[in-house]
Amino acid sequence: MVRFGEALAAEQEGLWKPHYLDYDHMKNELDRLVAHEADPSTTLPPGWAKSSDDFAKVLDTEIEKVVLFYLERQGQLAAQMGSLIRSSTSNAELADGCRAIGAELVKLMSFLEINIVAIRKVLKKHDKMVGSQQLMGNFLSTRDDKAESHLRQLSALTGVSAIAASIAGGLTAARGSSQQGLVQRSHTVFYGRFDRKDSFNEIRQAEAILSEIDEMRERVSVASGMLSTAGFLATQLEPGMTEPVAVEGREPMICTYLNHATTFFYMMNYYIVLPSSGQYAQELGMPASFSGAIVGCTPLAAQISAFAYSGWTNYSYRQPLLFTTGLVLLGNIFYVLALPLQSSWLLLLGRLSTGLGGSRGISRRYIADTSRAQERTAISAMFVSAGCVGTAAGPGIAAILSGMLGREEINAPFGLILNTATVPGFLMVVLWMLHFTLLLVFFGEPACRKNKSATSNVKVSKATRQPLIEQDKSEDIQEGVCSILGRDRAVQVCLLSYFVLKLVQEGVITSTPLVTGYLLGWGQEDTGSFVAVLGLLVLPLNFIMGYLSRESDDRTLMCAMQVMLCVGVLAVVVQVRSNTVSGINFVLGAGIIYCSASMLEGVTMSLLSKVTPPSLAKGICNSGLLSTEAGTLGRTCGNWLVVIVGAHVSLPHLAQTMFLPELMMCFLLLALTRK
Repeated sequence: MVRFGEALAAEQEGLWKPHYLDYDHMKNELDRLVAHEADPSTTLPPGWAKSSDDFAKVLDTEIEKVVLFYLERQGQLAAQMGSLIRSSTSNAELADGCRAIGAELVKLMSFLEINIVAIRKVLKKHDKMVGSQQLMGNFLSTRDDKAESHLRQLSALTGVSAIAASIAGGLTAARGSSQQGLVQRSHTVFYGRFDRKDSFNEIRQAEAILSEIDEMRERVSVASGMLSTAGFLATQLEPGMTEPVAVEGREPMICTYLNHATTFFYMMNYYIVLPSSGQYAQELGMPASFSGAIVGCTPLAAQISAFAYSGWTNYSYRQPLLFTTGLVLLGNIFYVLALPLQSSWLLLLGRLSTGLGGSRGISRRYIADTSRAQERTAISAMFVSAGCVGTAAGPGIAAILSGMLGREEINAPFGLILNTATVPGFLMVVLWMLHFTLLLVFFGEPACRKNKSATSNVKVSKATRQPLIEQDKSEDIQEGVCSILGRDRAVQVCLLSYFVLKLVQEGVITSTPLVTGYLLGWGQEDTGSFVAVLGLLVLPLNFIMGYLSRESDDRTLMCAMQVMLCVGVLAVVVQVRSNTVSGINFVLGAGIIYCSASMLEGVTMSLLSKVTPPSLAKGICNSGLLSTEAGTLGRTCGNWLVVIVGAHVSLPHLAQTMFLPELMMCFLLLALTRK
């Protein structure tokens, strides 16, 4: 902290010194605040900070001073640039003027960077020294959400980028004109400087000032990102909040285990119908490619219900978990009744009900809100592993049941039919009934969702006594979410990555029974075993990815996994005359796609948590919901793509036709990530 103060003093320009954030003054205010916290009876002179709210007001004043000078100086540079464009009389004068303004622009961005770092240091120091109230998360989130906020202007580089573009254009125009020995100051010549892309790229390489401007813009963006990340992490678990406590007579980890079990059963239920979905469709008089619709109904419904559950979890976890479990149970009952009633609509209704009971968003938020910070990573890893094991268990158990029943069909009581198509539904009915009972008996409401009276003897902050994350007003949601998504490229790329990886992964899994059945003659047992093996491979691969994450940055790993995803899709697309060779290509490609997509998901989750601004960490439209929606939309599109392509293309050409556009999307994602 002392060393940063010295670095800040050394960085300050002589004439600009009054406009920097007064770091020493903020440290003195903090020392007085800490002294007053220790002895409230101490009388402080007027104007001194007596609370964290007073300290925040002082910091607001300092930020306002920084921002107003930054905007004033930015306007001066813009005016100088405009005057230079209009009045320069030679190429040399134009080029020298652009370089001089560029140097001033670099100095201004350096001013901006050091002040952003100072704000983060001040807030971090406050939260470390003042134990009664944490300021970082609330200060950043409340000010970043407002369009008129001074703090928000620190990360807005629109004006700087416009001046930088004019500087680059001026240098390009000067160099282009000098080749003809003349200078033309008309708007046509000057503003036509971007017509030749090769010339523009050459000038960026030739002019050092342009590289300096790009480097400083990147440094300012990094500093802003670190400030946003610090605020985001501070909102996850503030020290003033109480930790989850045990419900009397029950072990607290029982609720966590039941939460993981909910995810395990849901993912198992999602994929257990995959090997037999084509057979079920044919028994109801539909083409085998309709299996994509059978599987795809579930994520489609889950995408719709996620919004309701996101709001419901502001007040309760037990109620939505019981409700979703009941919906999934009802969906499986509809699923087994569809065959004896010969109703394809009842079959789809059952899968829709299963999707409406999707509780993965509830489970994710439960972990974030109830686990201690030091335990959260381990508990999250358990959650991911539970989903992976469920993904593998579904097709694996379906393969075992198929081997036990074979082609046999059993007429059960009440007109029910038990065969390889319906037995997965019967099994899930039994498992969900058992799980519902365990939730009803053992799953208690966590402390953060109990009535105020349950915590009346515990000293908590005002924020803890209210819903942990309040719902935003409609205009706040529109401004906070839509505007951030519109301008934050890193968040856009992460959400696109979620969509593409789920699109490709779901497409290959859904089409596997159809393609391998035609090319290799695989039955339900073979398909189920194959998908089960892929699901189990994810566990050791995630351990490997965890090791690699300590050696490489997230962006590098993300690009590497996207390259592997492109390789897998390319292998699936390749078709040869031999069905056996094409089938082997498909199996190898499917394996690469599934494993690389699963590893890419983990890296994307990590990167998204680091680049998400604090304003997307609260309310209904939070970052968890957005990532879930992006992934679920990808699943839905992947499943329905099988249906649409299968209705118009024969099985020999299904994989090639379906995965060609997906290959293009993978290349696009890779290009955007590397850019």
